[in-house]
Amino acid sequence: MADDPGRVLLGILRAQAVALLDGARRALADAGALTQLSPAGPAFAGTALDGHVLTAPAADAGGPLVRQLLEGLRALSTGDRAGLFGWAAEAVPGGGGARTPDGIAWAARAGDVAAAIAATAPRGRPQLELVASGSGEGPPLALGTGGWTLTLAVRAAGALRVVLPPDGDPVVAAATPGDAIRVVLIRPPPATTGDDPGVSLGAVALNGELVVDPGPQARASGGMQIRQGAVRLAPGAVAQLVPAL
Repeated sequence: MADDPGRVLLGILRAQAVALLDGARRALADAGALTQLSPAGPAFAGTALDGHVLTAPAADAGGPLVRQLLEGLRALSTGDRAGLFGWAAEAVPGGGGARTPDGIAWAARAGDVAAAIAATAPRGRPQLELVASGSGEGPPLALGTGGWTLTLAVRAAGALRVVLPPDGDPVVAAATPGDAIRVVLIRPPPATTGDDPGVSLGAVALNGELVVDPGPQARASGGMQIRQGAVRLAPGAVAQLVPAL
């Protein structure tokens, strides 16, 4: 149903994701960081990402929100197999030489499966593009130092490519009905939370799945689970909130 609350929420989140990632792309471009990036190397060879993934743009740019987003994307990395990269819309066989990217992407490879979410703006219209290939579930990847672990599962007969505009239905650019991708990000609870007032999310599990149905058309879902969360109040706060106590 078009007015299903879950679908409405996913639509809002998608629009915000497009806006945020496009803001990061434009800020890096304005700072001159999206020029003459080289192919990322052999980490993505033999996948649908080969020739698209370029070396990471090095410069920070933009306002506080964009900088925080870029820092977060860079933190979710592991060597040359997961992290923030430049992105070429058209793959060059063999990787080619350095060139100006069309956007940025967060990409990962785990075993024989690989996926990327790229932010580009063909003809000036911002969009996200999901690209994946492989079959099966890759080994978990430990990302950075924040405790996050990524599990990536792909089922694709060939290259899976789905364009996510800021509004409207996703556009299946290349896929076979039955193709699917599932991403799970897990972070255990922090070892210490401190005693100061605040909110601790505890253990966090984020999951997202995209399935290609006959048509073809793409169907997306997602979820978030929080365990062992806590709210720490300052002394006397409860009495102020509930005077009868």
